[in-house]
This record gives sequence, structure tokens and C-alpha cells, in this order.
Amino acid sequence: MIAIQQQSSQPCPSELDVAMRYLGKPWKAGGRGPDAFDCYGLCMDIYQNALGIATGHDFTAFHAHDGTLSEWRKIVRPAPFCVVLMRSCGQAHAGIWLSADHGGVLHCVCGRGVIFTTTEQLRHMPIQIEAYYEHVK
Repeated sequence: MIAIQQQSSQPCPSELDVAMRYLGKPWKAGGRGPDAFDCYGLCMDIYQNALGIATGHDFTAFHAHDGTLSEWRKIVRPAPFCVVLMRSCGQAHAGIWLSADHGGVLHCVCGRGVIFTTTEQLRHMPIQIEAYYEHVK
């Protein structure tokens, strides 16, 4: 498991705690609301509110600037709570990696809300995993 540096005194929650907190929350276009998200908003909310990590830059800035000023580092293998950058039908999509059921992604999908999709299920969907990112500050 990657070391997650927290900026609060809260203990790091378990993957199951995080999944249970978010599963079933509805989709909301344009980010995040009190209890509704798009895929990016879900990732940022998990980092800020579940993990206690305030992020000053988003993980997409890493991709655009080759990581020079980013708080995110591209990693080769997924680790719990890393951000998973994916592409679905030509559009960018993001989620949070959890190791449950041999690994999978907690993500928010239009029309379905927050779901957990195993790597086995991802193989049968039009989703390509492009990269994994961990927060480094």
C-alpha cells in the first residue's frame, strides 16, 4: 500500500469504509455537490473529505505538464487510493483504485452514479486504463 501523507490528524480510512461512504451516490454533471459527483469530482472529494488530503493541483495537470509542478506522480502499478485515468468511448474518465475483489475502480458513471467495477469487469467494457497516479505531497 502506498503511503498517504495526510494533512489532518484523521487516521487513514480503510478501502471498504471509503467504498461504503460513496457507493450509490448519484451522478452530477459538472463536478461535485453535497452528495452527487461526476468522475473527477468524486476523485477530488475522496481525497479531500475521505482521506483528508487537500490537493492544490489536479491529476490532469500532471498529464499536461509532464509532472514538473504537480502533486501527482505517475506509477506503473495501481495502489490503493491512487487515481486511475481511463478513456471511455474517446472521453477521459477517472476513478479511485481499490484492491477489493482482485482490484478495481470506484468511479461515477452518468446514469448509474458511484459504482465499483472490478478489473475483470473492465475488460468487458469500452474502457481503457491509461495511467495510475499517486499523490506525493
